[in-house]
Amino acid sequence: AVAHWLADHRRSPSHRCMDKDRQKLVKSLAGRYCDRSGNDCRWYHGSWELLKSLGVVSTSAVHAAEIERLLSSTMKTSPDMPRVLISGSTDETLLQIASTAYERADRQVEFTALDICATPLKLMRQYADCKECQLQTVRKNILDYCPAERFDVILTHAFMGNFTALDRAALARKWASLLTTGGRIVTIQRVRPEYSPETVRFNEEQSAGFVAAVTEAAANDEGFTPEERQEAVEAAITFASRFSGYAIRSRQELESPFRDAGLDFLHLEYRKLEQRGELAGPSVPSGGEYAFIISGRR
Repeated sequence: AVAHWLADHRRSPSHRCMDKDRQKLVKSLAGRYCDRSGNDCRWYHGSWELLKSLGVVSTSAVHAAEIERLLSSTMKTSPDMPRVLISGSTDETLLQIASTAYERADRQVEFTALDICATPLKLMRQYADCKECQLQTVRKNILDYCPAERFDVILTHAFMGNFTALDRAALARKWASLLTTGGRIVTIQRVRPEYSPETVRFNEEQSAGFVAAVTEAAANDEGFTPEERQEAVEAAITFASRFSGYAIRSRQELESPFRDAGLDFLHLEYRKLEQRGELAGPSVPSGGEYAFIISGRR
């Protein structure tokens, strides 16, 4: 049932070797830098690269063109060298998309990456050093973040789903406080059906499908050893059992925190992401309605 869905994610032997090197690096970073107190996120960051390589988790890359388009719109009114805050990114993908957008526009930019975990910050630091782009990294919960300078652009992707409804209101107020005059928030966020539970997790059927997809992909890839196939299955089981988020269940629920924080919608577009197959779950690349947002004060 999932064979056609996985077809686009096969790897050549050379790419599989690069994938393995990358997976080992990320797993090592997660083991060293993920916070082990309270909410231990090693299970998440440690397996993300492996699951991403198999095409079974959704990343900001699926919206790369849309993110670049939204950022390009903000460049018309931003300073010559804007200060851009990237908040909440599992790896360096969002930084890569943003830096590419500014490079194509021949614009200099100062990036700040903010995250509660050091692992994605390390990955972004490595990318920035390789690409020689200006980046400051800050390990902190955004709700507690009080920088000395404000930002011209705040960029996030699927970030609001990490917060309860109450904390989403606090997040929007924080965003508003971090913006310069004329600053912009650029974000893309999924809006789930109204009947969705407040806390989003894999249900039993979705968990089984997720594990089956990983099992099939690993079994059909000649680059995997038996031990690596078993590791992939175990990672999928853990990921499906531990993943959780918070549903935004209506357009009003999405929009209210912005308006209550005194923010206007300078661009607000809802579109369906084309269904990509039969696999379903809260973090897989499947169909659904997404909001494409530029917000700020007029």
